[in-house]
Formats: sequence, structure tokens, C-alpha cells
Amino acid sequence: MRRGQSSFIPAKLIAVSVLLFGLFLVLVTRADFNQPAQAAPPGQSPAQPPSLIRGAGLWPENCAPCHGATGLGDGPSAPALEFSPTNFADPAPAKERTLAGMFDVIKNGRMERFMPPWKERLTDRQIWDVAVYAQSLSVSPADVNAGQSVYAQACADCHGEAGAASEIDLTDPGLLANTSSQALFDGLRPAAGIHASLADLSDEQLWQSLAFVRTLSIETPSLDGMLSGQVRNGTTGDLVPDAQITLYALGPGGNILQTAQAVAGADGTFTFEDLNVDHTISYALESFYQGVRYLSPEPVIFLPDVKEVGQDLTVYETTDDAQALAQQRLHRIMTFGGGFVNIADVYVFENDTNRAYVGAMAEDGLPATVKIGLPSGAVDVSIQDQTARPFDDYYLVGQPILPGDETMIAVSYNVPADGDELALETPLFYEVPFINILASDQGQTIEGQRLNFEGVQAFQGNDYQLFSGADLSPEQGLVMQIKDLPSMATVSEAGAVVGGNANQSQTILLWSLGGLGVAMLAFGLLYSAKSTPSAQRATGAEEKSYLLLFLSELEALYEAGEIDEAVYRQFRAEKRGLLKQILLQEAQS
Repeated sequence: MRRGQSSFIPAKLIAVSVLLFGLFLVLVTRADFNQPAQAAPPGQSPAQPPSLIRGAGLWPENCAPCHGATGLGDGPSAPALEFSPTNFADPAPAKERTLAGMFDVIKNGRMERFMPPWKERLTDRQIWDVAVYAQSLSVSPADVNAGQSVYAQACADCHGEAGAASEIDLTDPGLLANTSSQALFDGLRPAAGIHASLADLSDEQLWQSLAFVRTLSIETPSLDGMLSGQVRNGTTGDLVPDAQITLYALGPGGNILQTAQAVAGADGTFTFEDLNVDHTISYALESFYQGVRYLSPEPVIFLPDVKEVGQDLTVYETTDDAQALAQQRLHRIMTFGGGFVNIADVYVFENDTNRAYVGAMAEDGLPATVKIGLPSGAVDVSIQDQTARPFDDYYLVGQPILPGDETMIAVSYNVPADGDELALETPLFYEVPFINILASDQGQTIEGQRLNFEGVQAFQGNDYQLFSGADLSPEQGLVMQIKDLPSMATVSEAGAVVGGNANQSQTILLWSLGGLGVAMLAFGLLYSAKSTPSAQRATGAEEKSYLLLFLSELEALYEAGEIDEAVYRQFRAEKRGLLKQILLQEAQS
């Protein structure tokens, strides 16, 4: 293989934790597939080949919060669960499971272990896709590749190169749906009769061949794409040799399906081959230069009938000159309830030089590029950057500010409000040319210097008071007087929490205000993946989402007469109690 070239072979689908947007859309499942499932209907099998890619796209939203990004059972909500989620990456129990059994558990649920059924939320085809994806997590790409060679030598003469050249059609998606890999192994291991040719295979080789045989009946991607480009220094204009580059393949749900590495050649060029050209897959490049992380500016996709694409990567020299930093605008969204004002701010910075601004070392010995001020009394502070830390009465952020593109730093927090009035003063450390504010319209009134009321506007079915302002200075800060504050936190019929921690809906709105289109949401996951300690903050929100889902499904089962009243009342009381505890914790934090 040439230097600067990387072969992107089929890999065990490696996902990243459901981050940022994934956390906002999560519907959590609590499956334990290692326990005996409900008996699968006789002959239950997929009507068409399940898709590994479609299953990968469904995984982050529906499964990863409990089962983890890579199926290890280590999702962000797993520590709070009463039963440990299944570790799908463990090959031993995986060999005992059948695809049909997994389908049955996903579709019909397992109420005794508090897993709701998904039959009203996913189609049968989607459930088969998720099941085959989960099944694939226990098999390494090396074993599949080795199994293809074993199959070609020991099996293809009878079964055909594609598995469909005999009376036993291995491409039939229903053929092995009700048979575990262990049962197949036990049936073939005697290597007698028509399978006598397998006698010379080791146990490892036989397992590898079975791993490959499983792939013959599912939709697998076409891997004939190539991505190439150059690494260029945007400060000097020179090409950058020997740069280490990582390529990420992003699935439809924004999860990372695969990664590959390459080293740029002496002329700064690199090539990745054997890429999936499916239009639902996008690619991102990553490299580090002088300690700064760089990502390709936009996702790369293969258009129909296109097998080769190009994408260059630009890196920069660094500077610690603060003159490179300027704040462009500030977005704020506010909701009210439970004795708190819930606030989400997005600070937008720009750097119009040709060097990456890395700041200077702060007194704590860590780099600092940006200061973030908070109103007095702010609690439950969460900054979407792992370099953020409290310092005196503000926060320091060490994230480099790159030339050209805007850099957004999101912070959310709650401010206690005793009574029905609040003076909210937020320190500013930079000149702010423009600010806009969305405040949930709950009857309150808001006034502030340099703030203009622009009317009421609907976002995502809710009314918000809209304010704008310009030319705010550090000397003035952002001062708001809020009157007629609401105080009660409630849960709406739709399951949306009003009051407490409202960061979920706030952040969605903020990204909408930031101009990110739907096509960019998945790509945004990668950009936040390595800078967001999401696992530490996601458990409460995801547990709440799960409880709301569980209660909804429980009501549907009870109304349909599928569970008796005693079971219904027991589960309902337990889960409503847990939900109440979470809401109280949010209101008090």
C-alpha cells in the first residue's frame, strides 16, 4: 500500500455516543437480550434483506443511550437503569441469539425488565434492520474478511461464490433468521457427510466462515469509492507533509460508522479507498497541527454514479495575540418555571486573521481563549466544551478560535428566582455587535438597556417573545429586568417538560437560529463529539425521556387489554414516582 493511502475495509460499525442533537431526540430502550425472549412466531423472518446501513442509522436515537455507541451496554443512561443493558459486542452470548428472537424482543418488548415494545414506533423492516446491526456488533471485520477466504476455499464449490448456487440459498434472509450461530457451528463441526470437506478447518476458521455467511443475506454497502485531497497550511500556503489524518464515515443518524487513518505524503496528498458510496453516508476529515484540531469544513458525500471525490484540509499556524478574537453576536433563549429562569446562551466568535488563536496560559496553567460571564447565582452550569472551567466569577474556555468560520460556544444554566421579579445581570468581556433573545411567552415582561421588543414569534409550536439589541459593551454588560415570573413546573400532555432544565428545547432552537440546516445536523455531531462530556450530563434527561416513553407505551398496552390492571397500576405508580423525583431534582439543582 502506498504511503498516504489508506484502505477503508468493512469494519465493525464504531459509533460515537449520542451527542448534542441525538440526546434531544432520544427514545430509550432497556432491553436485555441475554434472557429468554418471548417465543418467536413459527417461520418469523424478514420479508427482504435487512440493511446494515439503515440499522446503523436507527441505532443512535433508539438504542445507544442504554446499549452504548458500540453496543457495549455502556450508554450514558445505563448507570441509572435497574437492569444492565445487553452487551451486544460480547461474542459468547451473541452466538446463542437468533435474529428472529432479537426481532421479537424489539418489537414486542419485555415488560418484566421494563423494556417497552417498539412495534408502534418502528416498522417491521426497521426492526429487522436494527436487529441485524446489533447482531453485527459482536463480529470483528477481520473475522468477516478471513471468513470470506475460508468460504471461497471450503464452501463456494457447492454453495456458489455469492451463496445462491445450490438448493440451499444462503442469500435468503429468512433461511438463518431462526437459527443461532452456535446451532450452525454445532451442526457443522462433526464435518461429516456432505460437510466432510470442513474437517480440515479449525474451530476459529469455521466461526469465521459463519460470520461471512451471515453477510450473504443482508444488504451490505458498495465499497468502491475513493476520497483524496491535500493538507495545506492556510497561513503560509505550503503543503503539509506527514500529517496524520483520520477519516470518519457518518451514518444517517449522525453516528460514526467507521474510521480510517492515513499519513499525507511528502507533497501533502492523501487517499482513502474502499469507501461506501451510499448517498446516506457522509465523510469528515480530521487532523491535528501544532496541537490544534482541524476538521473538513463540510460533509463529503458521493453523488449517484460518482466513485471519486476530493476534499482538502486546511491547517494554520497559531497565535496568542488577543487582537485576533472578536465576538460577533450572542443568542439567548429563556424559559421559566419551578422557581428558576432557565437560560441557554450561544456566544459566536470570529477570527479574521490567518492564524489559529490559541490564547495564553491562564493562572491555572491551562490555555484560555475565551471568557464567559454568568449572572450572579447561576447554578447547574453546563458549557459545551471540555476545556471550560470555572475561574473566579467567570468561566475560562481553551478552545482555539480558527480563522474564517464562526466558532460557537454554548452554555446553559439556571438562575433561582424568588418571587415574581428578577434583575438579571450578565457580565460581558467583549464588544457584542448584535444580540437576539427568545423568551418563552409565559406572561412575563422583560426590559433592558439596548434591548428592543420585536413581538411574539412561534418556534416548534411554542410562543416566544423576541428581543434584539446592538452594540453592547463590557462596561454595560447585559442587564435585564424580568417581572411577573411564572413559578410552577409542569409536564405537558405531549411529554415536554416546562420549567426545571429546559436545555433540550433551547438548544434545538439555538441551532435553528444559527442557520444550521437539517443536512448539517448529523455532521454537527462529529464536531461536538470530542469536546462534549455528554455522558456526564445526559443521564437525567435521557432517563426522563425513557420514563415518558415507558408510561406512554404502558397506557397503550393497558387500553388494548394486553396487560391486567394490577400490573398496569404497579408499573404506572413506580415510573411516575421516578419521573417526579427527576423533575424535583431539576427544580432544586
